[in-house]
Amino acid sequence: MEHNFDKLDLQIMSILTQNARESFQEIARMCGLSGAAIHQRIKRLQSTGVIKRWECVLEPKTLGYNTCAIVGMKMRESAKFNILLERIKHTPQVVTCDVTSGRYDVVIKLMGRSNAHILELVQKMADGIPVLTETLVSFQEVFTRQLSPSESEKKKK
Repeated sequence: MEHNFDKLDLQIMSILTQNARESFQEIARMCGLSGAAIHQRIKRLQSTGVIKRWECVLEPKTLGYNTCAIVGMKMRESAKFNILLERIKHTPQVVTCDVTSGRYDVVIKLMGRSNAHILELVQKMADGIPVLTETLVSFQEVFTRQLSPSESEKKKK
């Protein structure tokens, strides 16, 4: 569901996508409003589902996860699709999962301690399910980002 945002909403979202820990008082100072007004705006953005969650992003390597893989999965038997999705959902090393069109039915991003660990996780998820997989090892994540609203993206009336 698309929302209509005013200039202030866009400014607040832009600030928060750069630093979600910015204090309401600092955001208020940057926007020229009171802390209470900013707090109210942010609460509205949360309650309407614009802000999905607040999160802490950990560096996987510091936890021993040195290998990242993108895995495409193509079902041979659609009846077991939901079983596969449940297994993926319950594999904590899967950090993203998308149901897709095209070559694969599902594409996941998976963190492992090694190549062997990645193989073990993929085999466990696919065990007993007729699925073709293709695994691409990622050598380096160049960047990841959140969408940041800008005035140019504002819905035109």
